[in-house]
Amino acid sequence: MSDVAMSSGAAPTGAEDHRVRALTAAVLVLALGCDGPSVVRTCDRDGDCAATERCIDGMCAPRAEMDAGGCAPGLTQCASGCVDLSMNGQHCGACGRGCAGTQTCLASTCVDVCSGSEVRCGTSCVDLASNGANCGACNRPCDAADECIGSTCVPRCVPAIPPIEVCNGVDDDCDRVLDPPSCGPDLVAWYRFDATAGPVIDSSGRGHGGDLFGGATRVPGGRSGGALMSNGATISQVVIGDHPDFAFGSAFSAETWVNVETCAPAGSDHNTIAVIEGAFLFAFTPACVLSNYVFGAGTWWNDAPGAALTPSTWQHVAMTWDGATLTTYLDGNPTGPGSPAPGPMGDPPFPLRIASRVDCCAQAFQGLLDELMLFSSTRTHAQVCADAGGTFDGTSCAL
Repeated sequence: MSDVAMSSGAAPTGAEDHRVRALTAAVLVLALGCDGPSVVRTCDRDGDCAATERCIDGMCAPRAEMDAGGCAPGLTQCASGCVDLSMNGQHCGACGRGCAGTQTCLASTCVDVCSGSEVRCGTSCVDLASNGANCGACNRPCDAADECIGSTCVPRCVPAIPPIEVCNGVDDDCDRVLDPPSCGPDLVAWYRFDATAGPVIDSSGRGHGGDLFGGATRVPGGRSGGALMSNGATISQVVIGDHPDFAFGSAFSAETWVNVETCAPAGSDHNTIAVIEGAFLFAFTPACVLSNYVFGAGTWWNDAPGAALTPSTWQHVAMTWDGATLTTYLDGNPTGPGSPAPGPMGDPPFPLRIASRVDCCAQAFQGLLDELMLFSSTRTHAQVCADAGGTFDGTSCAL
């Protein structure tokens, strides 16, 4: 052994290493008197050895020797050495069975590599935030009527036309984002009239629900979902109790969709959309001309710029007030420059009434109302346009 490169103290080359191991094996065979092969061959792979041999630790050895202890328990001898077939990407489940570049070996099976927000559930990569079979955790399925949004099983969305966000914590507009539980500080009430039974629901999240009276009812075929139908009788209405939220001060807006059956119900000199007596009146005349009022500084201030509604047609109407000027909108655009209306707005102890004005006068509405919203802010032209489903170009609204 004195002539072997290892005696120099330098690291042996691959060939020198094989020669050292071959000589060592030969010496051991002679010393032990074993019936070893007449020639000890070095190897890099099984193909360098005879058919009855395998390459183990750089030397050709009988297969029986390899089987007896060539690899540690749980490992298998492949061409590249001892490997764990359950997790080796080049020998996945069997020697030489390699996984593709985008896969990894898991439980002896080639599976896709999970990326981004996905995690592995079994052999599949899933997004726990949206996967209905693994919602929030592996093997946590949603019911058939639900879908997975934000790792939570929620009722499956049925899109409205047009799609409208409702501040109730679910996905009403089907954008796969849970709507906020409330719509912000300026939306005071939102009446959609979609429920088919029970009280009228306030979708703003503030809880200002109301009750139906005098033949007022909810029907399908609204601008979006259901609608309120009033028969024109003075007592046909929805009533919502007085609340501090209805003290609007010096900023107010109201919006809704109307489908007028007749502009001149019997005995009515105005058609009431919504009213709080001594605060505001959202209405139109028997000639179908929009005519809105704010009660401020002890006076009813009126804006009636001449724009008229078309019966049997869904139209979007709005009134906005900034404490000094009252402006009327039809289908997303102002109908005039607005009228003086100094405030602050009155705050009497009267309820909010929809479709009738019984605290003062015989002023009822006949037809359909939908998506009535009240704000404690002055809506901009762009905002009114968007609520009407239009596109605002900076100057006007196009539906």
